[in-house]
Amino acid sequence: MKELLPVEKKRKLVVLNSIFMKIQKTLEASIGTSAAKVLYSAGREFGDRYMEIMQSEEESATIQDLLAELEATGFVKATFHPEEMRFKVIDSPIASGYEKSDEPVCHFLAGFFEGLVSRYYNEEDIMYRETSCQAAGANQCLFELVKKNSSV
Repeated sequence: MKELLPVEKKRKLVVLNSIFMKIQKTLEASIGTSAAKVLYSAGREFGDRYMEIMQSEEESATIQDLLAELEATGFVKATFHPEEMRFKVIDSPIASGYEKSDEPVCHFLAGFFEGLVSRYYNEEDIMYRETSCQAAGANQCLFELVKKNSSV
């Protein structure tokens, strides 16, 4: 009998940047600052699942391998710097579609990076914070690792 993959491992959803921005802006208008937590949580789940699938397909898959695949699909162009455990994103699809902001807006990507790193390093006590954002005028978006219990 042929083994079937669960639906979540077979189907992929492509969301236009404009649709994602509509979702983010609607969340922000509806639930205010809690929208950042919702988007972060969704990103974390996506990153964790994506890394899980990559590792199930190729046990030696790395974060860099995953980022190269995502760049090839046009999702995001990001680099991971393992020595500092940080991510740099040039031309963030979220920041570029968001317009101007006084605060970082790439909550989904911050959660996504946490999901990748948590799964890859089997580490749960971390989170990522966007410390510089293109929507707020920076040249690139920068995501720094912080401990979950940190007040930073």
